[in-house]
Amino acid sequence: RFSVDQWKAMFLQGVGMVVVQYNPCKSSGRYLPLAYLLMALSTLLTALCAVRNEYLVKNYKIGLNVQNAVLYSGGSLMNLFAFYCLPNPNSSQASFGFFEGYDSPYAIAV
Repeated sequence: RFSVDQWKAMFLQGVGMVVVQYNPCKSSGRYLPLAYLLMALSTLLTALCAVRNEYLVKNYKIGLNVQNAVLYSGGSLMNLFAFYCLPNPNSSQASFGFFEGYDSPYAIAV
């Protein structure tokens, strides 16, 4: 459960987002209403996923380390698949490799 201070903080964040998105020159929002609807939908889905993830982490019979290993392995495999099998949208730079630009040993260390 949220404390009173947490509710206040969330309210202030919401007010801050509204203030930042308001365009006083046009007396309207900066984007179309559909964009705000999609952002709200994205926020709702993210919150639902976070709640479900917390439930699974706490109540799943497999250890957290194994869950993380499966998660990161799957993500790595999907990224490698996307890198090698999906076309490069920027055809002028289609010949760039995965480590292009990492010539310096300092860049590799980072």
